[in-house]
Amino acid sequence: QCSISLIDETQELFFQLDTRAKAQTQTILPMIEQGLQQTGLDVAGLDAIAFSRGPGSFSGVRINAAVAQALAWSQDLPVVPVSTLQALAQAAYRLEGLEQVTAVLDARMNEVYIASFVLDERGIMQCI
Repeated sequence: QCSISLIDETQELFFQLDTRAKAQTQTILPMIEQGLQQTGLDVAGLDAIAFSRGPGSFSGVRINAAVAQALAWSQDLPVVPVSTLQALAQAAYRLEGLEQVTAVLDARMNEVYIASFVLDERGIMQCI
């Protein structure tokens, strides 16, 4: 899967998800371009670029990091690596109000990635 999102301080401005297997290398840059066009933004107008640092597929994480670093470097923007498991926990809080979450992802080969999180005083899920 591949997704991109543009957000401001209060809301999601654009979101697109491509669920096709192994399509990330062909879709990530056009998806970013479409998001910027639809929101009227450009890379220079961004405050930072966040990316999923994993856990996840080795190739997917490498593509995420490379694209984020290239875009950020081109405009001297900060790069924010985000844990996939922490993002799942944060979504559980945002969507369901859960303040304590154990996030689990299929790691394939009969293994899982797992971490437990608790909401801090700033509303951010922290690994425990």
